Amino acid sequence: MTYVIDTHVLVWFAEGDSRLSTKAKDALADKSVQIVVLTMVLAEVWHLCSVKRINTSVQDLYRDILVSANCRVHPLDEEIIDYLPEHLNIHDAIITATAIFYRDVLKQDVKLITKDKMIHASKLVDVLW
Repeated sequence: MTYVIDTHVLVWFAEGDSRLSTKAKDALADKSVQIVVLTMVLAEVWHLCSVKRINTSVQDLYRDILVSANCRVHPLDEEIIDYLPEHLNIHDAIITATAIFYRDVLKQDVKLITKDKMIHASKLVDVLW
């Protein structure tokens, strides 16, 4: 199983936030799955830290999470741009497009971990929450 994760999921997991669902916690703690973190998510974490909205920094994430054997960082590149859905905001579209890319191109069993209602409602990808 491959999980593409939204920014709030990464931050809440790193900070042990109770808003993260039990299903999401269990999925992220499973060492047998692949976790995909987008470069855009890392940029958003950097921004949130720089404006003091969160305590976690990109450096903390690299040290604690991103170095895990089952975690990979995926770039925002032309392959992802080709799959952007038009009716979502840019952030949600990029995360959803990445999940679609993993499902349709890389042929992986993939779910997107997010609480985002617009992504859930789009029904473009399987969502775990």
